[in-house]
Amino acid sequence: MNKKNNLQIIILAAGKSVRFKSKISKLIHELLGKPMIVRIIELAEALEPSRILVVVGDNKEDLGTCICDKKVTLVCQKRPLGTGHALAQCEQHVDFQQPLLVMNADTPLMKQESLRRFIETGEYNDNTMHLLTAEMSNPSNYGRIIRNSRNKVTAIKEDIECTATEKKVREINIGFYLFAPRLIFALLKEIAPDNAKGEYYLTDAITLAIDRGKRVIAVKDVMEEEAWGINTRVDLARAEKILRLRKTEELMMNGVTIRDPESCYIHEQVSIGQDSILYPGVIIEGDCQIGEQSILYSNVRIRDTKIGNGVVIYDHTVIEGAEIGDQVKIGPFARVRPESRILDGAKIGNFVELKKTVFGKYSKANHLSYLGDAVIGEKANIGAGTITCNYDGYHKYQTLIEDEVFVGSDTQFVAPVKIGKGAYIAAGSTITKDVPEYALGVARGRQENKLEWAKRKKRGKSK
Repeated sequence: MNKKNNLQIIILAAGKSVRFKSKISKLIHELLGKPMIVRIIELAEALEPSRILVVVGDNKEDLGTCICDKKVTLVCQKRPLGTGHALAQCEQHVDFQQPLLVMNADTPLMKQESLRRFIETGEYNDNTMHLLTAEMSNPSNYGRIIRNSRNKVTAIKEDIECTATEKKVREINIGFYLFAPRLIFALLKEIAPDNAKGEYYLTDAITLAIDRGKRVIAVKDVMEEEAWGINTRVDLARAEKILRLRKTEELMMNGVTIRDPESCYIHEQVSIGQDSILYPGVIIEGDCQIGEQSILYSNVRIRDTKIGNGVVIYDHTVIEGAEIGDQVKIGPFARVRPESRILDGAKIGNFVELKKTVFGKYSKANHLSYLGDAVIGEKANIGAGTITCNYDGYHKYQTLIEDEVFVGSDTQFVAPVKIGKGAYIAAGSTITKDVPEYALGVARGRQENKLEWAKRKKRGKSK
């Protein structure tokens, strides 16, 4: 099957997640910045189905909020009576003329290309069903595929139902199936809860199909990691590590140098240009674009930011929601907050914080400054210890510093205030009024030297 929309998908997401030990559904927990349920829905969307149904249970409210922007239909399983019962709730929502792909929601490492192969090689009729399997080095807690001497599938046994011999089988059921709707929904009406948990297992319907002489084809065509289910926090961490390494490998194959891939944390939507270098401990989250020949040193954290070419970001710098031009240098220990723009060739040094500020081309603030709600022109020099005093307890105000302004150290700008082009601000000033172009602004007490004062003070103490 290769025609668009000639498929419908059901995602089974109603499980209790008891082993995960969380007050919220495990499917809301994030893997590399995305909730698990969002990942599995995006995998389904990539297959371009005619419809996506998501079976939910007690987690309906949490999951519904998490996926409210997705074009899916939620189907509620009011009682937690197993996967077979969950699928049966969808009967009235499916088209019996289209093949049905059923997916477990807690298998987020499955690759799109693996599912496409599974779908495209299948046979779709009322006498055949397909399931996706994998060979596991440790199959504990997974349902086993039981085959006869002719390699045909004779049963699928849940781990709790397996004999000692069956537990040694390493081929496991992943929880991805292709059905003809007419066949599977008829079989679901006939299964009984004759297992240890009193639940209606979807796998019992498949065993019943085998007993009825239907063809059950187990397709063993995925890597072990794709079959991993997420049941504990240990599973979550292990799966996230796989996703991280997939991303770093993709970047390295496209010309990015990553000094220690296992220590870097990079979301999948991040793009990085050729010949850029990432040092250990770099974190890049959200919607980030990084240009060519840029260098990110250790322990840099960036989120939702666009960065140009030839940028150097030194150690322990945090940047969020900003736009960085070409040939910019930032850090170490700098912070760039949302809605800030640093233009080409500028330099932001150690312990400098920008918030909602435009920092002009070739300007520099090398040390120990807070620049908030400011617009700073080109080729300005912001001395150490400069602060824009932008908040009066009720409102924020803007500081405007025009091109080629030189600001001496330990200056406070009490906003709103404007500093004209080419002006100089004397060190230690508290500027409360506008400074005209090319003027010298001085706002500090005059120095007075009281001669011999220290000696007189010492004599007074000795009496």
